[in-house]
This record gives sequence, structure tokens and C-alpha cells, in this order.
Amino acid sequence: MDASARRAIVEPGYNLTDFDAAGQAYGLATPPGINFTAGVAGLTLGGGFGLLSRKYGMTVDNLLSADVITGDARKMHASETENADLLWGLRCKAPPLPFLPEGVHGKEIVALRICCAGDATRGESLIDALRGFGTAYGEHIGGQAARVAPVAMDLLEPGR
Repeated sequence: MDASARRAIVEPGYNLTDFDAAGQAYGLATPPGINFTAGVAGLTLGGGFGLLSRKYGMTVDNLLSADVITGDARKMHASETENADLLWGLRCKAPPLPFLPEGVHGKEIVALRICCAGDATRGESLIDALRGFGTAYGEHIGGQAARVAPVAMDLLEPGR
């Protein structure tokens, strides 16, 4: 973690829980996804949509470079100045969200995550109108402590 450059170099196998803790030790955060058990590489290449995404983009939008082993076993470095087309491909080829039903993959959807930092009953009343806009493919509504909120969306270990 290079706090002065506000940049991190992440090795294979590092998970979001550890990465988030390392950044927070320096007062830094990254736009994380919703699955804190995911490896950082998978999270990044899968898009990484989370609470900070509206302001800072998705995790993949913050990818500056990557070392990649290609299908023909070549090691390549992808950055803005070296193999820029490969970096573009890494940034743009996010797979479908795994928690959506297969029939929804490839279709336009609205993914919405909200936070009411106040009275839970008031929060419930504020979101009731959203339910009338269409068919929900999934919903998780409930009170959570601020630090638990990102982890509570973990798809591999619900309620962690």
C-alpha cells in the first residue's frame, strides 16, 4: 500500500476483506463490491459495484494496470502506455452479476443499493415507493451497523 500515491499493488489470492483493512489502516478506501470474501482480482474484473461506486466508479474503473497470463501462456503487462487495448478489455468485459437469475443475464436492469442513516421505520417508508416501479429480481432490506453493511451483502457467506 502506497498511501502517499493513494495506490495499492495487489498480488493474486488477496481478498477484499484484507485489502479493505489494509487501506483503512492508511485512511484510504476503494470502491469495493458486495462480496468481501471475493479475491481482489475477481472482484476487479467482475466490475466491483458497491457503496462508493456512485462517487468513485466501480472497482474496475480504478484499475491502473495488470499483469496477465494470456491463453497462450505469455505474461503481458497492461496499462495506459503498454498493451492499452488489453487494459481496455480487462476494464470492459465484466460478467453478469452472479446473483441474478440466468434469464436476466444480458438484459438491462437497475441495481439499487440504498442507505438510510436514521430511523429504520422512516427508512422503510421511504423505500416503499420503489417497490412499485417493477419486478424485483432480488431484495435485501434491513438494519445494519455501518461497518457491517458492505459485508452483509456477501453472497458466499450470507449474514457473515
